[in-house]
Amino acid sequence: MTVSGPGSDVELTLSAKSHFDYMEPVSIEFRLRNTSDVPVVVDGRLDPRFGNTTVYVQKPDGTVVLHESVVCFYGLPEPVTLEPAAGATSDGSDRYSQLVQLAFGVQGFAFDEPGQYLVRAIYSTEGIVQASNTLPLRVGFPVTREEDRFAPEFFTREVGLTLAFEGSMSPHLSKGLDALTEAAERFSGEPLGVKAATAVAQSVGDDFYRRKEDKMVKHHSADPERALALTDAGLASYQKGSGAANNLAYRKLVELRTELHVKADNTAAAKSEVETLAKDLGSRGVNPTVLAQVKELIPSTPAARSRRSAPRKPAK
Repeated sequence: MTVSGPGSDVELTLSAKSHFDYMEPVSIEFRLRNTSDVPVVVDGRLDPRFGNTTVYVQKPDGTVVLHESVVCFYGLPEPVTLEPAAGATSDGSDRYSQLVQLAFGVQGFAFDEPGQYLVRAIYSTEGIVQASNTLPLRVGFPVTREEDRFAPEFFTREVGLTLAFEGSMSPHLSKGLDALTEAAERFSGEPLGVKAATAVAQSVGDDFYRRKEDKMVKHHSADPERALALTDAGLASYQKGSGAANNLAYRKLVELRTELHVKADNTAAAKSEVETLAKDLGSRGVNPTVLAQVKELIPSTPAARSRRSAPRKPAK
């Protein structure tokens, strides 16, 4: 966790808020920045599920574990051009960010114990190998008996897989969805409740198909109205907040809600929320390049872009 990484023209930086509540799923911003004086093209797939980044976590007891995703995504590279660092810092065109969730992996929940953690990543694509900074973050202790008693229901394989899959209506994971629904209700408006409600909304807001007697059948029909209702408290929380650490999560939630509004045949509401997002981020000092990308979220066609596809342009 302390050895210097190889040098390159691309800098990888991990950042997040310094403290996460107990049971709150941990998400970290992965940011690439061009430090050279010429444009650099990178693969924008920063989530470990695509295989470009390797993540190590040092737990409070000092052991270091490799965070391995429970799924592996295959696909074509998604090129992003990072402009030269000189003269580009004002508009943000020299950098590219993604919010990556690291709550659950092959070895289970990565941040299930209170205490101090260290996180480090390595980005490796054709022609580029770069180690990140070492990011410290702290997971708090349960502050109420309710949290302490609920923890065994939350730290289960079913909950972890539902989070890792970004929602699922599989009957095999129904206990996980039930636990996340309970968390959303018990801790409404709190970080745990907001993220749990988002996972439930991702589940109920999509059609779900499963195999039955050698045929694919629809097991669940998308319910965008319910999904929107589940994320109302989270939207209000992000709109009231002012910390830069929540900007990416705020944008990601609005992207999800934009698609849900479109599914519910309410493009006016989708447009309004995107405009509010752009206004809020502008007041928080977000660079012009990102604001221009946010405005592109306004739906112009009846079909919304799939939230499961990785963003192709810089985002912060």
